[in-house]
Amino acid sequence: NDAFARHIMQAAMPKGITLAVDSIAGAGPILNAAAQDAHRWLVLLRSVEGAIRLHAVFPFKTLNVGGVGMAPGRRLVWRSISLSPDEIAALRDLQTQGVDVYLQMTPGEPQKRDWPVTDQG
Repeated sequence: NDAFARHIMQAAMPKGITLAVDSIAGAGPILNAAAQDAHRWLVLLRSVEGAIRLHAVFPFKTLNVGGVGMAPGRRLVWRSISLSPDEIAALRDLQTQGVDVYLQMTPGEPQKRDWPVTDQG
């Protein structure tokens, strides 16, 4: 519902890349259909809570957590990724459901799977 964010994302798309913006409920059918084609998909979410909700409508197998900023109740767990105890518990629950959850800020850096760690770990 954020027209400005949608415009920024569309402007940032490289040529040949298609952008689809939808609600989490609307993304389920789109992702189920997409799973049948050979294209790679990147799904961006605003929150850990959004990832939990998406997993309920489309059980994904991998989750890259990156760019979760500092907010009340959160602590820095790695580089610029901050999580609350509830977010950590929710991500751990996804792991118990077979989701490969890792921290990674940019594609070029290693994936960190031993989280949470001490501040700046």
